[in-house]
Amino acid sequence: MGYGHFVFKSEQEPAILAFKEAVTRRSTAIKGDGGQIVPEVSPVGESQSNGDIENSIKQVQGQVGTLRAKIQAKYKRHINEDANILAWAVPNAAHRLNRYLVGPDGRTPRQRLKGRSFKQEGAQFGECVWYLMPTSVGVNKLNSRWRAGDG
Repeated sequence: MGYGHFVFKSEQEPAILAFKEAVTRRSTAIKGDGGQIVPEVSPVGESQSNGDIENSIKQVQGQVGTLRAKIQAKYKRHINEDANILAWAVPNAAHRLNRYLVGPDGRTPRQRLKGRSFKQEGAQFGECVWYLMPTSVGVNKLNSRWRAGDG
């Protein structure tokens, strides 16, 4: 994600610890000594120490559920739990929370990180957008160079 310095906190589950080690090795290989990763593990049986993380997970889950409900209502179709669109909903939910969720300090996570709020307009999740065909310049001049990005 481009961060050079961060605390990498997790539970002590062996699979998660192995994942952390792999990420640390990869990050060190890319950043060299210019990056600093501080490993931190939660004490066994102390779920309260992960309160912020658990809260963030619940927020993202709630946002994904809201996006799913919105798409189901808009298109009048049921979206199964294994639908491909849900793979796009998770990062979209995280982006929404980072850009628009105002914290107790009156700022969004993006404002805290970048020093300014997000002001650009974007497409709604699940909205059909048009895109310009990249190889269409000077080809088939009578045909439209635009396509619907609906899958």
